[in-house]
Amino acid sequence: MKKNVTLKTIDHDFCFVIGNGPSLTFEDLEAIKVYPTFTVNFFHKGCPEFPSTYHVLLDPCFGNEECLPYVLDLYDSHSTTKFITRQNVAKQLLTLNKVDRIFGTYPVLAQYRDFVRCNMTKSMTGSVNVIPFAIQCALYMGYKNIFLLGCDFNSYANLKVEHFYKHGKDRMTSIGEDLRWSSFVHYHHYALQAYAQRTDCKIINLTPGSLIDAYPRNSLNLILNKIEKKNNDFKAY
Repeated sequence: MKKNVTLKTIDHDFCFVIGNGPSLTFEDLEAIKVYPTFTVNFFHKGCPEFPSTYHVLLDPCFGNEECLPYVLDLYDSHSTTKFITRQNVAKQLLTLNKVDRIFGTYPVLAQYRDFVRCNMTKSMTGSVNVIPFAIQCALYMGYKNIFLLGCDFNSYANLKVEHFYKHGKDRMTSIGEDLRWSSFVHYHHYALQAYAQRTDCKIINLTPGSLIDAYPRNSLNLILNKIEKKNNDFKAY
């Protein structure tokens, strides 16, 4: 994990963390593909050609026989994307000669109250959901303004689980069980907002209708206008 320190060499003070919520269907991803982006999990099922800067695979399933082919195809077809995974998945990929762009992490620390640990070269705070973990990685790298897209986080409020690339998927857990685990994710977001305030960072939710209420809200169009007007400088934002 020592090589993760090389991820701190960023050239913008902002980035986009993109979830897989159904609202992403209506967003103009072409407008942000030139900027630093974090995509997650099965995002490329819906946008196979999108040039993610970083792709985060938190779930241990990405090392099993069912999901590993997806990861290997993604690695080969996206030659500039850096992949962030759990350490055990990273080790498995390294044995398959997928070396240069694989970054392993060790997210094992429990999140409670305002406790968050983002250092990617050491044990990190674990997460029930991939988005808080992707935000932690962005904070570690040094991004001062983190914008969330496609982070609807509303599966516990719907009869079926939906993603922008596949609608109406039957849920694997009950709504009550989903709600129980989602509450942990909400409090993780509250802790990340507190962490951002302590470290002079901003996390802005650009997802229309998102149930994540930890962060200030804005819209993608307004943010893109600010980027253009301020020449990529958000110090006065």
